Amino acid sequence: MNNLLRQVILVILSILCIQLIWYSFGNLINYFNLVIVGMLIYNFFNHSLFKKNYVNKKSIVISIILGIITVIGIGYSLSDSIISLLTNPMDLFKVLIIFFSYVIMFYSIIIKIREIDIDRIFINDSKVLSFYTKHFVLITILILLLCWLPYIVIYYPGGATGDTSDSIFQFFHSNKSWTIDTINLLDKNIYINKHHSVLFTVLLGNFIKLGNLFVSNDFGLFLFVIFQVIVLLIIFGYMFNYLKELNIPIWIIISLMIYFCGSVIIAKYSVTLVKDTLSSAFTLLYVIFLHQIVSNYNAFFENKKKILLLIITMLLVMMFRNNGIITIIFSFPFLVFIYKKKRIINIFLLVLIIFVSYNNYLLPSLGVSNGSIKEVLTVPFMQLARTVKYKGNSFTDLEKERINKVFDFGLLGIVYNPDLADNVKDSYKKGATASDLYNLFLIWKKYLVKYPYIYIESFINSTYGYFYLPYDKIEIKIYTNNSLYEQDDVKFVRVKSLENIKEVSNQYLKNTKKNLFITFFNNVGINVLLLIFSSGYVIYKKRYRYLIPLSPLIITLLVCLLSPVNGSYRYTLSIFYSIPIIVLIIYSLRRNLYG
Repeated sequence: MNNLLRQVILVILSILCIQLIWYSFGNLINYFNLVIVGMLIYNFFNHSLFKKNYVNKKSIVISIILGIITVIGIGYSLSDSIISLLTNPMDLFKVLIIFFSYVIMFYSIIIKIREIDIDRIFINDSKVLSFYTKHFVLITILILLLCWLPYIVIYYPGGATGDTSDSIFQFFHSNKSWTIDTINLLDKNIYINKHHSVLFTVLLGNFIKLGNLFVSNDFGLFLFVIFQVIVLLIIFGYMFNYLKELNIPIWIIISLMIYFCGSVIIAKYSVTLVKDTLSSAFTLLYVIFLHQIVSNYNAFFENKKKILLLIITMLLVMMFRNNGIITIIFSFPFLVFIYKKKRIINIFLLVLIIFVSYNNYLLPSLGVSNGSIKEVLTVPFMQLARTVKYKGNSFTDLEKERINKVFDFGLLGIVYNPDLADNVKDSYKKGATASDLYNLFLIWKKYLVKYPYIYIESFINSTYGYFYLPYDKIEIKIYTNNSLYEQDDVKFVRVKSLENIKEVSNQYLKNTKKNLFITFFNNVGINVLLLIFSSGYVIYKKRYRYLIPLSPLIITLLVCLLSPVNGSYRYTLSIFYSIPIIVLIIYSLRRNLYG
């Protein structure tokens, strides 16, 4: 076919598709994104119509799966239910257009990735590149620090969440702590409890006291931010140097550096005073150690310093996050099954003994209370709340009476938010007994059988944001929790000269979500899907032991599916941090570098 005629046909087909996309959801996409989609559609038709062996079945299947995930996400983001969206003919037409457009887009991307010849991608040798490789760790750390410096300055003394302020109030025995109203305290004079990481609470509180000795409480918060940034830089520097030691091509390392520098999420949490930042950093270090073990078992365990660092890292993973013990229990024992070495068993038992002694004996002896059981019952509570909202008339008077002992039945359906469980959990009555919970779960079981689709929709509503690429209900912004400035026990002062700059910066961060290119660096779904497909690739290549370094991240994802927030950046932070290790595994498998 004449090349000019071929190009004309491709352009006409692409324009027709773009017009359909714009007609279907023009209010959801800007011109820049439309150009990118148009280029991908053009690539799809070019590959499909004019190239030999144009159909790749595996790529088609993956594209369809991603398209289905997208359609489900659209349905639940617009109407909390895919069923209601598909019942309207016009909405159904739009959904189909979106579905096929995304299938085309995903297929085009996958085909382009498959066509990449790694051996042909290189960066010419230069004095700049030679200097970088010579001083690799130092320059890497300085580049990251330079990228984070505006955030460190603008958001002085540091970002915060509701959990941040509650940890501070716990430490300084302030009645403004909201967790003390949700639990039964062991000691009325000690507000510190396990709802948040006790280690984080104590560490943050002591940094504030230290800062107050020299300047102010605000300076203490800033000192903690500096400490946190230093920890991140050391671990990230170690990770990138590990890639370099494995002779990963410099273009891949630089690409990953660009990813880290372009990620607002990574920069945001580097200055946010929340337990997830450090717990995710230590999880990343744990992932690196697991990769080192499965890559060269003997070399790792011949190094006594690394063994000690591994033990400390495992303890920090468990101590900085309440579900950290789940991460360890469902990852490290796989090493026992593979290597059957007494040394691994001893390390595992030692770590468990130390943590159990710390968590079950030391903390209670110091008056530290347990957190509320409601934190592990998010999924059934949300399913019951959704049932009350949509089928409230189905409950008998006895069932309402029993529910009232745990929740306020009249409010349960009202406070239900499909994306966020906090309102439902906050209505939990701390005086509820084990018997009350047992009766509640008998009711939950009954309506599971009666209305299974409601339970399924409740679960999807709470989790689709972890897979749905355009999910945007969580804002990318940094804020200092107002409650820090609205109490008398511990004084914090707003830096008024920075308030306007913070507002402008937050508005910019919010607007970045509308740009597909920038969203790539800050998207939960992309990272999660990369983790899932990399795990599948490991299985496909039958290199099963390399699932072990991915297992802490898989556990993190599974925990997220039981968490109170849909599509949370904070809960998936360890996956963001671990993208270089995921890429390392994919690259090594593709190049057959693993023995």
